[in-house]
Amino acid sequence: EAIEAAAERRRVAYASGRQGARRALARLGCEDVPLINDTDGVPHWPSDVVGSITHTDGLTAVAVAPVSRALGIGIDIERVRNLDAGVAVRILRPAERAWIDAQPPAERDRWTMLVFSAKECVYKCIYPLERKFLEFHDVQIALEPQTCTFTAALIKESEYMPNDALETFSAGYTFDPPYIITGVVLPA
Repeated sequence: EAIEAAAERRRVAYASGRQGARRALARLGCEDVPLINDTDGVPHWPSDVVGSITHTDGLTAVAVAPVSRALGIGIDIERVRNLDAGVAVRILRPAERAWIDAQPPAERDRWTMLVFSAKECVYKCIYPLERKFLEFHDVQIALEPQTCTFTAALIKESEYMPNDALETFSAGYTFDPPYIITGVVLPA
């Protein structure tokens, strides 16, 4: 019912995500649990589990963790693509733009997409906890290419993530052409 009016492509992605979520929940001992969206469109996970679902162009991923290990989790998959300059302006903070501009021109779209994806997974981690919308400029990403990790600083303070606690994010990424995959965990 949640997506009966959606396009076929969206219904297939939704079903794939839910199928993956059921398998992941079963590994945590949660079987036959309905996984429906709440009023904000966020999956309603069992009370002792946090999770995140992502999908793009036929690829779906799910991450779950018991709340004893994580307060929040967020994952995102994006296909590397060229972004309109106006989109990059809406996504990037000045320090991020400066870092990307210092990279070889042929790699800038990839790094911009990575920052976009990192911000998406931070949002997916934080939103279920706070129910507050984060704009792209509310999060600053610092990439560490040598270790395929990043740090995320919330510019807008959060009950769960005051600015002095941001180093507690476990965050990483990988390039798996043509995809970028990012993930963050807010430890319990």
